[in-house]
Amino acid sequence: MSRPSISEREQDLAARMASKLAVSPKFMAWIIARYREIEGLDEETVARLLGLDLYRLHRLAIFGRPRRELFNEDIETISEEAGAEPRALVELIRRVETIETFQMCSDSTNIGMIAAARDIAEEKPDYDSPPDEAETPPAERDDEQ
Repeated sequence: MSRPSISEREQDLAARMASKLAVSPKFMAWIIARYREIEGLDEETVARLLGLDLYRLHRLAIFGRPRRELFNEDIETISEEAGAEPRALVELIRRVETIETFQMCSDSTNIGMIAAARDIAEEKPDYDSPPDEAETPPAERDDEQ
């Protein structure tokens, strides 16, 4: 059974919808956009990796991102509906999620490091001024007398 011809209008509509959804992490469009960004690939190459044509890639992009608690079931449904190769789809999603996790950890670590550096800078003593009597260790005070 042959697939009905897709009109240019349908292709354009799917491409525009995928583009708009690419800003929301809730959609496959976001996953695909991040993957392209990470790997430096164009849409045609990503489509080929998933066993899709460009129109079907845009249709895939419109799907919601697989839910963690139903990941396998969602992958099966998305793969069947979009016609994507399931294993390639899982690898693409996991690659993006891994990078996303590392970036979040890195960002929170950097924020902590910046805060710690700021706290240290605020506590930094003025090394140019002579030490106060209270700051001089007891052993040094005994030597002075």
